[in-house]
Amino acid sequence: MSRRGAAAFLGLAVAAGSLSAVLVPEADATPAPSSAHAAGPTQQRATFAGVNDRIAYVKHYRVLHTPGPDERSDIFTVRPNGTDGKRLTRSHDVGLPIWAPSGRRIAYQRPDAVWVMKADGSGKKKVADGDLVGWMPSGKQILVVRNISGVPEGTDPTWVLHTLATGEEESLPIDLPLVADLEEPYDNYDEWSIAAAPTLSPDGETLAFEMLRDDYADDGYDYYFGSFFTIRLDGTDLTRVGHYTYSFGGASWSPDSDEIAYWESEPRAFCDGSIRSYRLNGNVGSVSYSKGCPEDPDWSPDGRKIVFTNGSRLQIVNPNGTHLKTVLPAKEGVYLYAPDWRRKP
Repeated sequence: MSRRGAAAFLGLAVAAGSLSAVLVPEADATPAPSSAHAAGPTQQRATFAGVNDRIAYVKHYRVLHTPGPDERSDIFTVRPNGTDGKRLTRSHDVGLPIWAPSGRRIAYQRPDAVWVMKADGSGKKKVADGDLVGWMPSGKQILVVRNISGVPEGTDPTWVLHTLATGEEESLPIDLPLVADLEEPYDNYDEWSIAAAPTLSPDGETLAFEMLRDDYADDGYDYYFGSFFTIRLDGTDLTRVGHYTYSFGGASWSPDSDEIAYWESEPRAFCDGSIRSYRLNGNVGSVSYSKGCPEDPDWSPDGRKIVFTNGSRLQIVNPNGTHLKTVLPAKEGVYLYAPDWRRKP
Protein backbone atom coordinates (compact mmCIF):
# COMPACT_ATOMS: atom_id res chain seq x y z
CA MET A 1 0.00 0.00 0.00
CA SER A 2 1.28 3.48 -0.80
CA ARG A 3 2.04 6.10 1.83
CA ARG A 4 -1.28 7.86 1.35
CA GLY A 5 -3.26 4.71 0.82
CA ALA A 6 -2.22 3.61 4.26
CA ALA A 7 -2.68 7.01 5.86
CA ALA A 8 -6.48 7.13 5.81
CA PHE A 9 -6.37 4.15 8.13
CA LEU A 10 -3.65 5.66 10.30
CA GLY A 11 -6.07 8.15 11.83
CA LEU A 12 -7.34 5.50 14.19
CA ALA A 13 -3.78 4.70 15.29
CA VAL A 14 -3.11 8.39 15.85
CA ALA A 15 -6.24 8.73 17.95
CA ALA A 16 -5.15 5.73 19.98
CA GLY A 17 -1.67 7.23 20.48
CA SER A 18 0.15 4.32 18.84
CA LEU A 19 1.25 4.15 15.24
CA SER A 20 3.44 1.41 13.88
CA ALA A 21 3.35 1.96 10.14
CA VAL A 22 6.22 3.14 7.95
CA LEU A 23 5.30 5.80 5.41
CA VAL A 24 7.09 6.30 2.10
CA PRO A 25 8.53 9.86 1.89
CA GLU A 26 9.01 12.10 -1.10
CA ALA A 27 12.40 11.96 -2.76
CA ASP A 28 14.10 14.72 -0.76
CA ALA A 29 12.27 14.25 2.53
CA THR A 30 13.10 12.31 5.65
CA PRO A 31 11.22 9.03 6.14
CA ALA A 32 8.26 9.18 8.45
CA PRO A 33 8.46 7.79 11.97
CA SER A 34 8.16 4.08 12.63
CA SER A 35 8.36 3.89 16.41
CA ALA A 36 5.49 2.39 18.36
CA HIS A 37 4.24 5.68 19.77
CA ALA A 38 4.95 7.99 16.86
CA ALA A 39 1.92 9.81 15.54
CA GLY A 40 1.31 9.97 11.82
CA PRO A 41 0.01 12.30 9.13
CA THR A 42 -3.66 12.29 9.94
CA GLN A 43 -3.44 14.63 12.88
CA GLN A 44 -6.51 16.77 13.48
CA ARG A 45 -7.17 20.06 15.23
CA ALA A 46 -9.04 23.37 15.26
CA THR A 47 -7.78 26.97 15.30
CA PHE A 48 -9.26 29.67 17.54
CA ALA A 49 -9.74 33.07 15.91
CA GLY A 50 -7.36 35.92 16.76
CA VAL A 51 -3.98 37.42 15.97
CA ASN A 52 -1.37 35.03 14.56
CA ASP A 53 1.35 33.95 16.99
CA ARG A 54 3.58 30.91 17.55
CA ILE A 55 3.20 27.53 15.85
CA ALA A 56 3.47 24.33 17.87
CA TYR A 57 4.50 21.14 16.09
CA VAL A 58 5.88 17.67 16.73
CA LYS A 59 9.40 16.75 15.65
CA HIS A 60 10.24 13.11 15.19
CA TYR A 61 13.98 12.49 15.10
CA ARG A 62 16.56 9.79 15.43
CA VAL A 63 19.30 9.94 18.03
CA LEU A 64 22.59 8.56 16.74
CA HIS A 65 25.34 6.76 18.60
CA THR A 66 23.03 5.05 21.08
CA PRO A 67 22.52 1.30 21.47
CA GLY A 68 19.84 0.10 19.07
CA PRO A 69 17.23 2.23 17.27
CA ASP A 70 16.48 5.44 19.19
CA GLU A 71 13.58 7.41 17.71
CA ARG A 72 11.83 10.18 19.61
CA SER A 73 8.91 12.58 19.21
CA ASP A 74 8.70 15.87 21.11
CA ILE A 75 6.81 19.16 20.93
CA PHE A 76 8.47 22.37 19.78
CA THR A 77 7.24 25.87 18.96
CA VAL A 78 8.49 28.46 16.49
CA ARG A 79 7.52 31.88 15.21
CA PRO A 80 5.92 31.97 11.74
CA ASN A 81 9.13 33.55 10.39
CA GLY A 82 11.13 30.53 11.54
CA THR A 83 12.89 32.21 14.47
CA ASP A 84 12.93 31.70 18.25
CA GLY A 85 12.43 27.94 18.21
CA LYS A 86 11.76 26.39 21.60
CA ARG A 87 11.56 22.81 22.83
CA LEU A 88 8.70 22.13 25.25
CA THR A 89 8.91 18.40 26.01
CA ARG A 90 11.50 15.71 26.54
CA SER A 91 9.07 12.83 26.86
CA HIS A 92 10.05 11.26 23.53
CA ASP A 93 6.56 9.83 22.92
CA VAL A 94 4.22 12.80 22.44
CA GLY A 95 1.88 13.97 19.69
CA LEU A 96 -1.04 16.22 18.76
CA PRO A 97 -0.29 19.55 20.50
CA ILE A 98 -3.44 21.70 20.65
CA TRP A 99 -3.35 25.26 21.98
CA ALA A 100 -5.98 26.28 24.51
CA PRO A 101 -8.33 29.09 23.43
CA SER A 102 -6.37 31.48 25.66
CA GLY A 103 -3.07 30.50 24.04
CA ARG A 104 -1.55 30.02 27.48
CA ARG A 105 -1.72 26.21 27.68
CA ILE A 106 -1.25 23.25 25.37
CA ALA A 107 -3.05 19.92 25.58
CA TYR A 108 -1.19 17.04 24.00
CA GLN A 109 -1.24 13.30 23.56
CA ARG A 110 0.91 10.65 25.17
CA PRO A 111 0.22 6.91 24.87
CA ASP A 112 -3.39 6.38 26.02
CA ALA A 113 -3.37 9.61 28.04
CA VAL A 114 -4.05 13.34 27.67
CA TRP A 115 -1.62 15.83 29.21
CA VAL A 116 -1.66 19.61 29.62
CA MET A 117 1.25 22.04 30.05
CA LYS A 118 1.83 25.78 30.07
CA ALA A 119 2.87 27.56 26.88
CA ASP A 120 6.53 27.56 27.98
CA GLY A 121 6.52 23.81 28.63
CA SER A 122 6.29 24.01 32.41
CA GLY A 123 3.61 22.53 34.65
CA LYS A 124 3.15 19.27 32.75
CA LYS A 125 0.30 17.19 34.13
CA LYS A 126 -1.64 14.13 33.08
CA VAL A 127 -5.33 15.07 33.12
CA ALA A 128 -7.24 12.14 31.62
CA ASP A 129 -7.01 8.65 30.20
CA GLY A 130 -7.93 8.31 26.54
CA ASP A 131 -7.29 10.33 23.42
CA LEU A 132 -7.34 14.08 22.93
CA VAL A 133 -10.00 15.60 20.67
CA GLY A 134 -9.96 19.33 21.50
CA TRP A 135 -10.68 22.22 23.83
CA MET A 136 -14.08 23.67 24.63
CA PRO A 137 -14.21 27.45 23.98
CA SER A 138 -14.18 28.26 27.71
CA GLY A 139 -10.77 26.61 28.10
CA LYS A 140 -12.10 24.87 31.21
CA GLN A 141 -12.92 21.53 29.56
CA ILE A 142 -11.38 19.23 26.99
CA LEU A 143 -13.12 16.62 24.88
CA VAL A 144 -11.66 13.14 25.27
CA VAL A 145 -12.50 9.95 23.38
CA ARG A 146 -11.94 6.36 24.48
CA ASN A 147 -12.05 3.06 22.61
CA ILE A 148 -11.47 4.63 19.20
CA SER A 149 -8.71 2.20 18.28
CA GLY A 150 -11.03 0.27 15.96
CA VAL A 151 -10.16 -3.02 17.69
CA PRO A 152 -12.37 -4.86 17.34
CA GLU A 153 -14.01 -3.21 14.34
CA GLY A 154 -17.49 -1.94 15.07
CA THR A 155 -16.58 -0.68 18.56
CA ASP A 156 -18.46 2.55 19.33
CA PRO A 157 -16.17 5.12 21.00
CA THR A 158 -17.00 6.79 24.30
CA TRP A 159 -16.94 10.61 24.31
CA VAL A 160 -16.51 12.60 27.53
CA LEU A 161 -16.09 16.24 28.49
CA HIS A 162 -13.36 16.44 31.11
CA THR A 163 -13.35 19.42 33.49
CA LEU A 164 -9.72 20.35 34.21
CA ALA A 165 -10.25 22.01 37.59
CA THR A 166 -12.20 19.15 39.20
CA GLY A 167 -11.55 16.08 37.07
CA GLU A 168 -15.29 15.55 36.67
CA GLU A 169 -16.46 14.00 33.41
CA GLU A 170 -19.69 14.23 31.45
CA SER A 171 -20.50 11.47 28.95
CA LEU A 172 -21.88 12.64 25.63
CA PRO A 173 -24.77 10.83 23.84
CA ILE A 174 -22.90 10.26 20.58
CA ASP A 175 -23.78 6.95 18.92
CA LEU A 176 -22.12 6.22 15.57
CA PRO A 177 -23.28 3.67 12.96
CA LEU A 178 -20.33 1.32 13.45
CA VAL A 179 -20.87 -2.35 12.72
CA ALA A 180 -18.57 -5.32 13.26
CA ASP A 181 -17.74 -7.88 10.56
CA LEU A 182 -18.84 -5.85 7.53
CA GLU A 183 -18.08 -7.75 4.35
CA GLU A 184 -18.14 -6.89 0.67
CA PRO A 185 -20.22 -6.33 -1.32
CA TYR A 186 -21.59 -3.50 0.81
CA ASP A 187 -25.30 -2.91 0.45
CA ASN A 188 -25.29 0.77 1.39
CA TYR A 189 -23.28 3.63 2.86
CA ASP A 190 -25.05 3.70 6.22
CA GLU A 191 -22.73 1.33 8.07
CA TRP A 192 -19.02 1.64 8.81
CA SER A 193 -16.35 -0.31 10.65
CA ILE A 194 -14.12 2.37 12.19
CA ALA A 195 -14.30 5.96 13.44
CA ALA A 196 -11.01 7.88 13.36
CA ALA A 197 -9.30 11.26 13.70
CA PRO A 198 -11.97 13.29 15.56
CA THR A 199 -11.63 17.06 15.92
CA LEU A 200 -13.81 19.59 17.76
CA SER A 201 -14.95 22.83 16.12
CA PRO A 202 -13.68 26.09 17.69
CA ASP A 203 -17.22 27.02 18.72
CA GLY A 204 -17.45 23.75 20.67
CA GLU A 205 -20.66 22.65 18.98
CA THR A 206 -19.68 20.10 16.34
CA LEU A 207 -17.42 17.10 16.02
CA ALA A 208 -15.75 16.22 12.70
CA PHE A 209 -14.27 12.78 12.14
CA GLU A 210 -13.70 10.01 9.61
CA MET A 211 -15.74 6.83 9.22
CA LEU A 212 -14.03 4.05 7.28
CA ARG A 213 -14.40 0.45 6.17
CA ASP A 214 -12.17 -2.07 4.46
CA ASP A 215 -12.26 -2.15 0.66
CA TYR A 216 -10.33 -4.60 -1.53
CA ALA A 217 -9.84 -2.86 -4.86
CA ASP A 218 -9.45 -4.44 -8.28
CA ASP A 219 -5.72 -3.64 -8.27
CA GLY A 220 -5.15 -6.05 -5.40
CA TYR A 221 -4.56 -3.38 -2.76
CA ASP A 222 -6.44 -3.22 0.51
CA TYR A 223 -7.73 0.29 1.25
CA TYR A 224 -9.80 1.97 3.91
CA PHE A 225 -12.67 3.72 2.15
CA GLY A 226 -14.78 6.44 3.74
CA SER A 227 -15.45 10.13 4.20
CA PHE A 228 -15.56 12.98 6.68
CA PHE A 229 -18.65 13.30 8.83
CA THR A 230 -19.90 15.82 11.36
CA ILE A 231 -22.18 15.39 14.35
CA ARG A 232 -23.34 17.74 17.10
CA LEU A 233 -22.18 17.03 20.64
CA ASP A 234 -25.74 16.15 21.63
CA GLY A 235 -25.59 13.26 19.15
CA THR A 236 -27.84 14.81 16.50
CA ASP A 237 -27.35 15.84 12.87
CA LEU A 238 -24.93 13.16 11.67
CA THR A 239 -23.92 14.49 8.23
CA ARG A 240 -21.45 13.43 5.56
CA VAL A 241 -19.16 16.25 4.41
CA GLY A 242 -17.61 15.82 0.98
CA HIS A 243 -17.28 12.76 -1.26
CA TYR A 244 -16.34 9.18 -0.50
CA THR A 245 -12.70 8.38 -1.23
CA TYR A 246 -9.74 6.21 -0.27
CA SER A 247 -6.87 8.46 0.69
CA PHE A 248 -7.57 11.48 2.86
CA GLY A 249 -7.17 12.84 6.38
CA GLY A 250 -5.93 15.62 8.66
CA ALA A 251 -9.22 17.46 9.17
CA SER A 252 -8.71 21.00 10.51
CA TRP A 253 -11.48 23.46 11.39
CA SER A 254 -11.27 27.06 10.24
CA PRO A 255 -11.43 29.70 13.00
CA ASP A 256 -15.04 30.56 12.09
CA SER A 257 -16.06 26.86 12.19
CA ASP A 258 -17.35 27.12 8.60
CA GLU A 259 -14.72 25.07 6.71
CA ILE A 260 -12.68 21.91 7.19
CA ALA A 261 -9.25 21.75 5.56
CA TYR A 262 -7.76 18.34 4.81
CA TRP A 263 -5.24 16.51 2.63
CA GLU A 264 -6.04 14.01 -0.08
CA SER A 265 -4.07 12.06 -2.67
CA GLU A 266 -4.09 9.39 -5.32
CA PRO A 267 -3.31 6.30 -3.20
CA ARG A 268 -1.49 4.45 -5.97
CA ALA A 269 0.73 7.39 -6.95
CA PHE A 270 3.98 8.56 -5.39
CA CYS A 271 3.67 11.95 -3.76
CA ASP A 272 0.59 13.05 -5.73
CA GLY A 273 -1.14 15.02 -3.01
CA SER A 274 -2.97 18.23 -2.25
CA ILE A 275 -4.57 20.28 0.51
CA ARG A 276 -8.24 21.15 0.03
CA SER A 277 -11.21 22.22 2.11
CA TYR A 278 -14.93 21.57 2.35
CA ARG A 279 -17.65 23.86 3.55
CA LEU A 280 -20.03 22.24 5.98
CA ASN A 281 -22.68 21.93 3.26
CA GLY A 282 -20.27 19.73 1.30
CA ASN A 283 -19.34 22.36 -1.30
CA VAL A 284 -15.73 22.98 -2.26
CA GLY A 285 -14.04 25.40 0.13
CA SER A 286 -11.41 28.10 -0.21
CA VAL A 287 -8.26 25.98 0.22
CA SER A 288 -6.42 24.62 -2.82
CA TYR A 289 -2.72 23.73 -2.85
CA SER A 290 -1.10 20.83 -4.69
CA LYS A 291 2.67 20.50 -4.75
CA GLY A 292 4.79 17.76 -3.23
CA CYS A 293 3.37 15.72 -0.34
CA PRO A 294 1.51 18.23 1.86
CA GLU A 295 0.00 16.91 5.08
CA ASP A 296 -1.51 18.09 8.37
CA PRO A 297 -2.99 21.45 7.30
CA ASP A 298 -3.94 23.94 10.00
CA TRP A 299 -5.44 27.43 9.70
CA SER A 300 -3.86 30.59 11.02
CA PRO A 301 -5.92 32.34 13.72
CA ASP A 302 -6.77 35.18 11.29
CA GLY A 303 -7.92 32.63 8.69
CA ARG A 304 -5.60 34.01 5.98
CA LYS A 305 -2.88 31.35 5.96
CA ILE A 306 -2.50 27.57 6.07
CA VAL A 307 0.45 25.94 7.83
CA PHE A 308 1.29 22.36 6.89
CA THR A 309 4.08 19.81 6.92
CA ASN A 310 5.86 18.43 3.89
CA GLY A 311 8.12 15.64 5.10
CA SER A 312 10.77 17.37 7.16
CA ARG A 313 9.64 20.89 6.24
CA LEU A 314 7.16 23.21 7.93
CA GLN A 315 5.54 25.54 5.39
CA ILE A 316 2.91 28.29 5.12
CA VAL A 317 0.76 29.15 2.12
CA ASN A 318 -2.27 31.28 1.31
CA PRO A 319 -5.50 29.25 1.13
CA ASN A 320 -5.56 29.73 -2.67
CA GLY A 321 -2.11 28.15 -2.98
CA THR A 322 -0.08 31.33 -3.50
CA HIS A 323 2.89 32.79 -1.60
CA LEU A 324 4.45 29.57 -0.33
CA LYS A 325 6.90 30.16 2.51
CA THR A 326 9.16 27.68 4.29
CA VAL A 327 9.20 28.18 8.06
CA LEU A 328 11.57 25.30 8.83
CA PRO A 329 13.65 23.77 6.01
CA ALA A 330 14.22 20.08 5.41
CA LYS A 331 16.69 18.42 7.74
CA GLU A 332 18.08 14.92 7.45
CA GLY A 333 16.81 12.53 10.11
CA VAL A 334 13.84 14.76 11.05
CA TYR A 335 10.12 14.42 10.31
CA LEU A 336 7.66 17.17 11.30
CA TYR A 337 3.92 16.84 11.81
CA ALA A 338 0.83 18.09 13.68
CA PRO A 339 1.33 21.88 13.49
CA ASP A 340 -1.12 23.97 15.51
CA TRP A 341 -1.16 27.76 15.22
CA ARG A 342 -1.68 29.78 18.41
CA ARG A 343 -3.65 32.97 18.62
CA LYS A 344 -1.81 35.69 20.52
CA PRO A 345 -2.77 35.69 24.21
